[in-house]
Amino acid sequence: MRKVFCEVLGESLELPDRCERIVSLVPAFTEALFEAGVGDKISGVSTYCVRPSEARQKPTVGSYAKVKYPLLEKLNPDLILTTTGYQRNLAFELLRDKKLPVYAI
Repeated sequence: MRKVFCEVLGESLELPDRCERIVSLVPAFTEALFEAGVGDKISGVSTYCVRPSEARQKPTVGSYAKVKYPLLEKLNPDLILTTTGYQRNLAFELLRDKKLPVYAI
């Protein structure tokens, strides 16, 4: 395990050395992960993550501001990626209230 500080949220989180189950709630991040060759590590996406076409085959965990907590807990992600701004409150909810490994970029 390693400790990572998310400056945007002002919080630290513990991540495994290798993140095998990633949930991306940001379309651009989802595309970047596929482009980087780690699309197989994506276990869930937002409703708006439609590119590349393989992203549509992943379970839809929620949207920009809401998530399906039972599905998210079932997926047991090592890392949840969000953005700042509109998703800031969701990121804090995931991190502080639900104790989930969220990192906002």
